[in-house]
Amino acid sequence: VYSSMSPSSTPTICVENVALGKLTEQSSNYQPGTGFSDVAVDGNTDGVYDNGSVTHTYTSSKDPWWSVDLENGYLIESIAVWNRNAYSERLADFVLTISRDGVDVYTYTYLGIPAGGGTANEIKLSQPVTGDKVKIQIFGEERILSLAEVQVFAFCGSEITPSPTLSPSIEASSTPSIAVSSTPSVYSSMSPSMEPSSMPTICVENVALDKPTEQNRDFQWGGGFSNLAVDGNTSGHFPDASVTHTYEWTKDPWWTVDLVNDYAIDSIAVWNRNNFYERLADFVLTISRDGV
Repeated sequence: VYSSMSPSSTPTICVENVALGKLTEQSSNYQPGTGFSDVAVDGNTDGVYDNGSVTHTYTSSKDPWWSVDLENGYLIESIAVWNRNAYSERLADFVLTISRDGVDVYTYTYLGIPAGGGTANEIKLSQPVTGDKVKIQIFGEERILSLAEVQVFAFCGSEITPSPTLSPSIEASSTPSIAVSSTPSVYSSMSPSMEPSSMPTICVENVALDKPTEQNRDFQWGGGFSNLAVDGNTSGHFPDASVTHTYEWTKDPWWTVDLVNDYAIDSIAVWNRNNFYERLADFVLTISRDGV
């Protein structure tokens, strides 16, 4: 039973801030020579301007903007905008745009004044989009744009890099890479060796391994116990003692595993025995939660 979450009723989703340390721009710089665009991706969410980690465009400019170039495409899940503490009203009604290859793919207008004082204003996308640039802009005459931090959260492993030149014998693929493991594993950062993909790398684990099992009746001659189906051994040879077996000639036999906790299940792999495999014909698989 392969699941993409840890033992919890809420799925564990791996995302990372792909804006951190990336190239930034803003429409103008503050005249005293502070408040540069790059301090919005320095990892410091401090909203006190004098502490040197808040951006600032030129005083009273028209339609000021700020942007970050993510360098590659990422499947973006949410964006957190951190406002400055004082003069937080300056960021009122900002417009956030995600683009890819110069084409806008998502636009969001924040109505009102975003919270300041060390509070993240999270913009969670209703549907993840792939983008390589994020822009924040406010409209009007004599406006000042200031940002304490902008965090762009994308699914781990979703980076799309420019396609390499392929030899005739190599075909490019957009199929997602799936890591399957019998032990828990969650990608917390992207590896440079990951192949370019248009979908995130999905980490799944076998959550049935060594969990409590039952079957309606054990084999009368001994052996074939229910726990053998989750021992990690896929051998289908009955004498190898890793194949279950119910009592001969029983009506509607069944086998079950208790996963102990709730999981978001992605797929299930069923390994049949080698001989007499026809006995498993037309089996029915059921997933339940709290007995339902």
